[in-house]
Amino acid sequence: MQSKSEKMGTLEVIMESSCLRVYSPKYDEETDPEFVRFMLKFRNVTEPQHKKCFDAILSAINKMYRDTGARENLFRPEIGSVKAMPLFVHLPKKNRKIGLVRLYCIRISDRLLVLGNGDIKRVQTFQEDPVLYQYVKDLRKIIGKIKRFAAKDNIDFDDFDRMVELLDSIKI
Repeated sequence: MQSKSEKMGTLEVIMESSCLRVYSPKYDEETDPEFVRFMLKFRNVTEPQHKKCFDAILSAINKMYRDTGARENLFRPEIGSVKAMPLFVHLPKKNRKIGLVRLYCIRISDRLLVLGNGDIKRVQTFQEDPVLYQYVKDLRKIIGKIKRFAAKDNIDFDDFDRMVELLDSIKI
């Protein structure tokens, strides 16, 4: 029996192109995948600093989807396989009290990406914010499961077809 705090769900395909297949965790108790929840949270953002970050995230995802795939240099390293977006946003005078929007994700390969959730980062590190920390912690659990199953079945992360089979069937 699962504990009340343990989330269960699947990885749902939310976008696919010749360059990139994008998944997002969808937990059993939620109606939408995590990335959709992130989009709904920030779609009407009006604060200029937040809007600029949100637009930079969408622009990067669009670029990956259309042209480049999920190249490593398009992400902020966070911890292990968990990455953050946007990579960089030029803000004339950054107001730390307002904070920056961050989206957390797992870059599996140039062609496979898992988009999680995110929020406004008003602290120095994500570990200092319980909401951000939980998003990263959830993604770390997911990548841990992916790595265990891939190792058990001897699947290389760059083997697109076999990784798609794994991601399409894994319970998170």
